[in-house]
Amino acid sequence: MADREGGEPVLLRQPRAGDFGWVVSRHGAIYAAEYGFSMAFEGLVANVVAAFIKNFDAERERCWIAERARPAAGAILPPSRRP
Repeated sequence: MADREGGEPVLLRQPRAGDFGWVVSRHGAIYAAEYGFSMAFEGLVANVVAAFIKNFDAERERCWIAERARPAAGAILPPSRRP
């Protein structure tokens, strides 16, 4: 799918090795820069991502990584659920 300005198309794909680490890293960096969050927030995100990986149910859940002219541009994961 192309963006509204006609730029590079966006590809949604299944996650690969390293993608979840990227999700944690980007959340930590963006929320620190934009909202002043501490590294404790990055730790929280790491726990949420780890729980998702550990409890992933392929019959009920999906995760997508968005690519756009670079290895990853975004991610879509389901909301957290309590184990």
